[in-house]
Amino acid sequence: MVGKHVRVSADVFKDGHDVLAARVRWHPLDKPTWDEAALYHVENDRWEAVIEPTTLGSHEFVIEAWTDAWSTWRHKVSVKDDAGQDIDVELEEGARLLQRRAAHGNGPDGKRLIKTAARLRDGQLTAGLDADIATLMEGPLDDADVTQSRAYPLWVGR
Repeated sequence: MVGKHVRVSADVFKDGHDVLAARVRWHPLDKPTWDEAALYHVENDRWEAVIEPTTLGSHEFVIEAWTDAWSTWRHKVSVKDDAGQDIDVELEEGARLLQRRAAHGNGPDGKRLIKTAARLRDGQLTAGLDADIATLMEGPLDDADVTQSRAYPLWVGR
């Protein structure tokens, strides 16, 4: 129903210890633009989101998932730093992730990412752990990183 919440859930998993992220995207079949909402980890492999379609009729939705490269990097570098290990290689990896995101032309945000990359290369780990930088790094780095489900139909009635 229009204006009613629809709970969407999916099993999202991958071998290894990387941090995952996922979202649901939906749209009316007669409109090309997609809405999206983040899926949140519930337990084990189960992820959920609540969407609220705003128009009547036939819709479709897809689930997209990817390795959250930035969150994975933050976790790994923090563990190594807390253990007193050398993190020079990890700082360079973080700088390259920031540059990769900045290459998408984020204007002032892109410049901030480039400056943060330089700070990481100067050994300033705290620059890479900043919450605002984490927000700028949300989402897949490239479309090639995303695995997408098939499209599922959704009927929205009165």
